[in-house]
Amino acid sequence: MWFGPGGEVWVQGGTYEERITLHPYAYLYGGFAGYETVRAERNWDANLTTLDGQQEGSVVTARAGCAAVGAIDGFTITNGSGTVFGSYTRGGGLYLGWSFPTIANNTITGNEAGDYGGGLCLYSSSPTIVNNTITDNIAAVYGGGLCLLLEASPTTIANNTISGNSAGSGGALYLYGSSPTIANNTIKGNIADGGGGLYLAFSSPAIENNTITGNSADEYGGGGLYLYDYSSPTIANTIVAFNSSGIRQDQYYAGTPTLRYNCVCSNTEYDYEGLSDPTGTNGNIDDDPVFVDPGYWDDNGTPGDPDDGFWVDGDYHLQADSPCINTGDNEAVPPQVTTDLDGHARILCDRVDMGAYEFGIGDYDCDQTVDLTDFAAWEACMTGPDNGPYDSGCEAFDFEFDGDVDLHDFALFQVFFKGPQP
Repeated sequence: MWFGPGGEVWVQGGTYEERITLHPYAYLYGGFAGYETVRAERNWDANLTTLDGQQEGSVVTARAGCAAVGAIDGFTITNGSGTVFGSYTRGGGLYLGWSFPTIANNTITGNEAGDYGGGLCLYSSSPTIVNNTITDNIAAVYGGGLCLLLEASPTTIANNTISGNSAGSGGALYLYGSSPTIANNTIKGNIADGGGGLYLAFSSPAIENNTITGNSADEYGGGGLYLYDYSSPTIANTIVAFNSSGIRQDQYYAGTPTLRYNCVCSNTEYDYEGLSDPTGTNGNIDDDPVFVDPGYWDDNGTPGDPDDGFWVDGDYHLQADSPCINTGDNEAVPPQVTTDLDGHARILCDRVDMGAYEFGIGDYDCDQTVDLTDFAAWEACMTGPDNGPYDSGCEAFDFEFDGDVDLHDFALFQVFFKGPQP
């Protein structure tokens, strides 16, 4: 099935056993119950809208020229097997060639490709990829979750959860000749021979405010990141912790990576290999980030077989005593990224945190506790619905990040409220 030449298509919740082609200026939205009158009324969590490729090719294909005004938004994309391109198979879930759509609010899961991009493969394409869950996809060679080949122009990959994917190189992401902005993502529990989290070749992306944890690369290393073929990324405000190993740079084809204001620690084999350890300079630290729950690998009863284990997920929000709170670099936050992975303001208490989650929502006085002192400031910040903007500092009470402080925010404030402290 194809959608074009333009306009919006609203899709009611259900399972659709078909593959689709997205044409220029076509906006495809899932998550409808069938009675909505405006798009904002849909709920893609309650009204699951599944595209099942039945292992007959890529579930979603975008044709050449699909401009940035096109979109696929609010779907579960599953059971794809990729598009044959010459002697290679690319893009189990989605294959984009020379196209530029927005891919948002989807769950991309249970897809596979024989070569490139189990979840997504982008060839000479520059989509915006935001607010997706990309999980449990497989590529035999490159990029279990995503594979970017010869990016056409800057791509944004932000506010996604990328987990449980596997590949030969780049369990979560493989980049070749591509330099996207990769920000505010959790990259966790992915597996590869090299580059469990990310594998970069001839690529220099901006990797900012990500949490990269629980990834494994037992053969060639770089459990968190593997840098190859003159790759020179800028890595900032990012946590790389509790992986099988940390960041590895290949010595024969070394680039010049820039590392600033990162927390790289507690990786099993090493934190850095093939590059100088920058800890203690440019804001880089090696202290435990103090996650609410760091997660762990379960060997599934076969400790001698690293391929048989699985990642038991944790909670990667920061606790109040984390050294990653208010220790990042505001200048490294991409201008297009205004919220953290929870949808709260990306910068609270005047300075960004390291990692994908910002600590401090509800904490007006920035003492890392939501208590009566913060409650006392609520009235002065209250705007009522649709009556923003609020004063500086009141972003701590905008739980919905909708530009006002109203009773909806107050209901969420009560969840975070700790009461009087001893």
